[in-house]
Amino acid sequence: MNKLKLAVIFAAGAALALSPAHVAAQETAKPISLGIKLEHVTEGLGEGVAEGGQVTAMLPDRTGAALGLKVGDILIEAGGTPISGEVFRAYMKDKKAGDELVFKVKRGDAMIEVKGKGLAAPEGSSAPAAQPQG
Repeated sequence: MNKLKLAVIFAAGAALALSPAHVAAQETAKPISLGIKLEHVTEGLGEGVAEGGQVTAMLPDRTGAALGLKVGDILIEAGGTPISGEVFRAYMKDKKAGDELVFKVKRGDAMIEVKGKGLAAPEGSSAPAAQPQG
């Protein structure tokens, strides 16, 4: 067997050997804890914005705080899609620790983008991800 064939067989074997570990790592990834409480709002959001979720409370050791969200911020978009209760739940549903999150936020009179990596909830925590009502 020449060296090229041996290298190709070795490379294929190495890729197969890594696959089960990669799958296991994805299956054990922890869900994100945003650690914020949202209240559904429909007024005072600005032109062209129908609804949002206003941050009314937050936990300091969770993803929301790490992203830089603040009480009073209004989430306008999640992942580029105008926010609603369904959109927010769908966006957060499959997110795992380490995944990137992107939100468009109204803070005072300004619209800003808040993004960063999701953090897993601390061990023993049972606080669910926040969901805007409505």
